[in-house]
Amino acid sequence: MYYQEPAKRRSGNRPRGTLVTKTMKVGRGTMKSYMITKLLPAIKAKWPKEDANKTIWIQQDNAPSHVPPNDAKFTAAVRETGLDIHNESASKFPRYELPRSRLLCISSINDR
Repeated sequence: MYYQEPAKRRSGNRPRGTLVTKTMKVGRGTMKSYMITKLLPAIKAKWPKEDANKTIWIQQDNAPSHVPPNDAKFTAAVRETGLDIHNESASKFPRYELPRSRLLCISSINDR
C-alpha cells in the first residue's frame, strides 16, 4: 500500500511541495480492513451470478500480516456477502491444485 505527501525538500528532479509517493507498512489490521472494505465488495460485484453457489478461495501467502482463516470480523463480513468465500494460506494448497479452481491471490507485494 502507498500514500502521497508533499516533498519536504527540493531535489534536482523536483521542487519542494511536489507530491511524492511513499510506501506504508501493512499490518494485520490494515490488511483485514482492506479485505473487508475493498476486496469482498469487489468480489461480490464482479463474481458471475451463475457461479454464486461455487466456493471462492482467497489465497494469501504466508506473510504474518495476513488475516487468519478464523478471524471473526472477516468471517462476519464474508457472511454478509452471501457468497461461499474461504480465506486460506498458500501452504494449505499443493502446487498442482492451484489451476483447477478459481482463486484470488493476495501477495504481500502490493499493487505497483
